[in-house]
Amino acid sequence: MKSTTIFLVLITLIVSLSITAQNSSLDCNASEVNDIYFQQHPKSLNEYKQFNEYSKKFINNLKQNKLSRTTSYVIPVVVHVYGEVQGGLPVDYQTIVNTIAQVNEEFQGLNTDYNTVDAYFMGIRGSLDIEFKLATLDPDGNCTDGVVFHSVASGQANYNSTIVPNDAWDNYKYMNIYITNDLYANGYLFYNGVAWYPSTQMSDDNIARVVYNGIYLTGNTDSETASILTHEIGHFFNLIHTHEGDCGNLDQVMDTPAEILYSDIQNFCSQNVQCGNNVNYENYMGYKAYYGGCYKMFTQGQINRVIAALNHPTRQPLWQPSNLIATGVNIDCNLSVIDFTLENKVIIYPNPTNDSFNIMSNAFNGEDILINIYTILGQKVYQKEYKNAESSLTIENSIKSSGYYIVKVILKNGKQINIPLIKK
Repeated sequence: MKSTTIFLVLITLIVSLSITAQNSSLDCNASEVNDIYFQQHPKSLNEYKQFNEYSKKFINNLKQNKLSRTTSYVIPVVVHVYGEVQGGLPVDYQTIVNTIAQVNEEFQGLNTDYNTVDAYFMGIRGSLDIEFKLATLDPDGNCTDGVVFHSVASGQANYNSTIVPNDAWDNYKYMNIYITNDLYANGYLFYNGVAWYPSTQMSDDNIARVVYNGIYLTGNTDSETASILTHEIGHFFNLIHTHEGDCGNLDQVMDTPAEILYSDIQNFCSQNVQCGNNVNYENYMGYKAYYGGCYKMFTQGQINRVIAALNHPTRQPLWQPSNLIATGVNIDCNLSVIDFTLENKVIIYPNPTNDSFNIMSNAFNGEDILINIYTILGQKVYQKEYKNAESSLTIENSIKSSGYYIVKVILKNGKQINIPLIKK
């Protein structure tokens, strides 16, 4: 009797763990959270429906070469981290960098298993020359590494979260990603992530976002599970689950076969037929690849839908050249080169400037210093060595055109700092 009881307990435990594992892998609630948002905001639902129709026409014109294709896209990103340790795992700057790198590889078709896609779907693989880059200038024009560490907080996946708009950077300039262990503030720490489709109201309210669990970042889990962030960013650019509507095929993409979410759960990563079609089981926007560990691809149709979304009024401003300048994604504004003590920090004023500006620091202290000024693209527009520099210098007639610049101050001992400057 005792052995039978132990056996039953073990069976119960195994079943419980299996259910928990399945629940944790099914926790992209994009459909649910977007439905809730649309119920509360009928105008946003109408916008969503209209943009889906626009996307169909856009994609049709794209296929017929009636539209010129943008060859590449750069998306400025800010990552908000709520707790540098989540679920006992590190969520530090390098972890974020590694995670963004994996996302870029997967959108660009550079993942190591891209060339092992099932032969049936090899011909419709899709990739996009898009790069997600951490911002190097914050909304005030100050240098940043694009990762903001906050105190531990939860609930950022809830629509009514006050944390999200309070901490957000301008949604029309930055894609905001929120990393937290407790997405819904309900104590369940294994939800993967969630994201919202493009919405003008959400961006106006500064709540457009991707929310993701730190335990599923690259290096904190296996690479297949880490691909869930690629999945969530797909939602941010209007991709829908491939199983949406089951055999109704409601993902708005022509070349993704209809599939049933919970069917054939023992056969995730091998070819099978559902709804009369071979299942694209390796697709980033499905769940089967997650269960079986075989995320590998987007389809060309999905990539075209992303391109359409990149032209949504809330997404198009992100990749415009002027915004890439404003967010500094194409410059090195790395504050790690700072080697001055707090008392000897460098100050530039006025900033923004109309013409001349002042550089002040006790670090100069009669030393020889070199001042270089660069455009946002790295072109040097000013260079001058100052002998026996005083604590305050006035720089005149150094910049001709309006825009964003980087002032590099180099001391004789090699210590240096980069400071952003705006010329009106």
